[in-house]
Amino acid sequence: MRRHWLIWAAVGALAAAVVAVVLIDPWSEPPESAPLDPNPGASFQIVALGDSYISGEGTRRYYEGTDEPGRNMCHRAARAYPHLLADHLNASLVFAACSGAETADVLDRRQYPASGEEDYGEVYGARPQIEVLEELHDFDVVLISIGGNDARFREIGEKCLRFRDCGDAEARWLRRLETTVSPALIRTYTRVKEAADGVPVFAMTYPNPLGREYCDKLVGIEPKEWDFLNIFVKKLNKTVRGAARAAQIKWIALDRALVKHRFCETKRVAEAAINFIRVRIGSGQRIVHFGDIQESLHPNEEGHRLMEAAVLPRIEALPSG
Repeated sequence: MRRHWLIWAAVGALAAAVVAVVLIDPWSEPPESAPLDPNPGASFQIVALGDSYISGEGTRRYYEGTDEPGRNMCHRAARAYPHLLADHLNASLVFAACSGAETADVLDRRQYPASGEEDYGEVYGARPQIEVLEELHDFDVVLISIGGNDARFREIGEKCLRFRDCGDAEARWLRRLETTVSPALIRTYTRVKEAADGVPVFAMTYPNPLGREYCDKLVGIEPKEWDFLNIFVKKLNKTVRGAARAAQIKWIALDRALVKHRFCETKRVAEAAINFIRVRIGSGQRIVHFGDIQESLHPNEEGHRLMEAAVLPRIEALPSG
């Protein structure tokens, strides 16, 4: 009997430890009520294309029609940095970015063909993002964050963090950056540049979620996984910059946008500007359900404020008119 008690006590202690360091995600917040375009008709217009790091995945409150499993999970948010930029600059925003997007979803694939105009007006995600850009007139800058999903960042997160078994795949993931991701990015940036027709296009690099030094605060990350994730993010960003040069567009470096607010740089994991492993706890239940890896390793509200601060000077420096 004592042995059973000790086993359950150990399980309870482990669960408490996990909850202590893992961000707890309450049930979904109500849909975002702020307008998708904060300043319609403004003289300056921003276009935001790409994936979850620009759509606002991880900020937890999303526009109606973009948080519907099986129909549209673009997870577009007013707390995302493109929307913050538009607010700051009193600019108009065309916000076509969509969580989970790959380069094919920018160029020629309908990412969520079941979503459309019948319920919510224009809910981007039902058609390739570049079609939205090609229909526009008189916009002033294009921001595009893409490549992480082509590089299989979700798979890396699941294997390295959730299952702690990524060693045999590391070489394949790094090789994919050169063989698959780079040419896909060059092709995408080139098409977007052509559609922009002389308007500045900025490729966005990805913020590194990890501090300079490893710490043992993060359940599930060992030093070897920590080292690989650092290497991978650095090489992914190098790939983004190289592809931007090849396509003759500019880029904005967000690599260090979260410095001093990354994992192991704050006293508690919950104070970081980026989400760790998200969990859901049902009302009245004791079972901890690990949430979708999709929101893990994505900037939260503070993270998007920091990224907006990094992007703002580059947009303010653009010639007016």
